[in-house]
Amino acid sequence: MSQQNRTPETSTYVLGRGRMYFSALNTDGTPAGYRFVGNVPEVTATVDSENYEHFRSTQGLRTKDLDIIIQQSLNWTAALENMNKENLAIFFSAEEDSTFANPTIAGFSGVTLVADGNMESAATGGLWYQLVNADGEIATDIDTDDLTLSSTNVSPVELTLDTDYKVDTVTGKVFFLDTTPIQTIISGDEGVTATLAANATAGAVTKYGSGTKGETNVAIQFELINAQTDAVEVIFDLHKATVTANGDAGFISDEVAQLPVTIGVEANDAFDNPMDYYDLRTD
Repeated sequence: MSQQNRTPETSTYVLGRGRMYFSALNTDGTPAGYRFVGNVPEVTATVDSENYEHFRSTQGLRTKDLDIIIQQSLNWTAALENMNKENLAIFFSAEEDSTFANPTIAGFSGVTLVADGNMESAATGGLWYQLVNADGEIATDIDTDDLTLSSTNVSPVELTLDTDYKVDTVTGKVFFLDTTPIQTIISGDEGVTATLAANATAGAVTKYGSGTKGETNVAIQFELINAQTDAVEVIFDLHKATVTANGDAGFISDEVAQLPVTIGVEANDAFDNPMDYYDLRTD
């Protein structure tokens, strides 16, 4: 509606709120189904244009007689607050290792936990050692009744829980105490091996390889909500976008941690425009 006077129409002011959704792309470029990414306290759209300028040289002072936009890019930035698996994988360019299973489930035998002569000052200096299987995969969710730690000498000495060592059962780390068996291992230049009985009820763990995945291409839908009305006023459809990490994730802070990302809008052959938006306002 055109304004009939010079008073700003305050109903079109936007105190922005909104919801953002990501979708994988089907092989034909269409969205496969949108996932709500959670709370997004910051969203910004930036348009960068490159112009060709032509100047007339028919007089002493050259004057511009043509200005054409020859290139334009559309980029968004967003801060994701929900630290779910999908958002973290996007931020760290990570892919799930579908072959991984918590080694505690299968168990392992005689794996070197501390190499010979390499216990250093663990007994008195407070070092932790991670329980791993023969492939070096960490084992978590430990039942201490299933764990056996022994020295690596010719006549192995079995260590005693809470006397010679303690276990962080959640993360699967072992802490050695300053006891006679531990000092004997250190002075004898021996090591420690770990055996873990199989526990089929151990918790499942999802492993991600960070830095192994290239760009993340998704379709994005953003619903712009005006805090004045609490109504969705505009729906933005980004038909194909590259999402990459851009900034710091403050994992220890007095503020809620955020995952800042840059969203580069690209052409998608399945659609006429790189981005469409739908204005839901009635006037």
